[in-house]
Amino acid sequence: MPHASLKLIPGVDQIKTAALNEAALTYSQLIRFLPDRSGMGLPQKLGGWVKYYPNTISTPVRNMKAWEDLNQNLYLGVGAEGSLSAISNGVNKNLTPATATSNVAENITTTAGSSTIIIVDSSSPNTNSYSYVYINTPIAIGGIVLSGAYNTNPVNSSTSYDVTSATPAIYANTETVTFVTTTLSASYVPNTGTLVTFTSSGSLPTGLTLGVDYFVTKLTSGTFSISATPTGSAISLSGGSGTLTANFLGQVPYFTTVNGSPTVSVLLPNHGYTAGVSTFTVATSTLIGNLTLYGAYTVTTVVDANNFTISSTNTASASSQIS
Repeated sequence: MPHASLKLIPGVDQIKTAALNEAALTYSQLIRFLPDRSGMGLPQKLGGWVKYYPNTISTPVRNMKAWEDLNQNLYLGVGAEGSLSAISNGVNKNLTPATATSNVAENITTTAGSSTIIIVDSSSPNTNSYSYVYINTPIAIGGIVLSGAYNTNPVNSSTSYDVTSATPAIYANTETVTFVTTTLSASYVPNTGTLVTFTSSGSLPTGLTLGVDYFVTKLTSGTFSISATPTGSAISLSGGSGTLTANFLGQVPYFTTVNGSPTVSVLLPNHGYTAGVSTFTVATSTLIGNLTLYGAYTVTTVVDANNFTISSTNTASASSQIS
């Protein structure tokens, strides 16, 4: 009897009947197909498997990457929803970045002409030159705005580190101030709307209280008055002697709403935004005038270098101010 070759078609076909499916498989269990040189496929039974790593990953795995180092050590990188690790020789080395969230009182030091900004943060004692800090809420300080991610460098302290700003600070956050008649005099006066508080080595002028936050109203390059709110009347000062130390504080955005309007005015000194182009992000949910501000907003108008507006999706039901 003559012989003829039989070439099996790879794959399992359950559409055709068994009679029509002459050279293919209709049913299978635990097999795979290996391609041969003729372009067909040979069925091969499942030969079993061995665990590469004996333990479980605690959260769902989303990606894996294998590699070999220069010493021929084999690694498997495992990216899971809750962790990042490298497995080698059955040992799982945790590579998940450590994170910490802090919400501390602002304590930032700037130096005129320097891009090095020192931040005191007692809740982040383990930072090093490989760490990053992400500033969620923009902070105006020293004539610049700090926002986003910065590499950290420890400053000989377990409670402070420095970051490098994109542009140098325009002025130091601490200035010596003298009292002249009804105004205050300093070697450099920051923009109107900058927060300032005072310490003193002499008697205080009447109308000024130590440790209270005021807003600068710039009169000339070297003189200024103060007010209780950004647009408030100048506080009347008189008397006093000696010198004052003005601490121009780092400040977060200051919001103002008007009853019946969706427009929200924002004070952020030296903001650097452009109307219709820049996006201002409110990273922490903020309630003002019965409006909840949260998310990204397009800057609608730029009033000046320190003030701009955004538009809420709702209308304010009260006139209010908050920072």
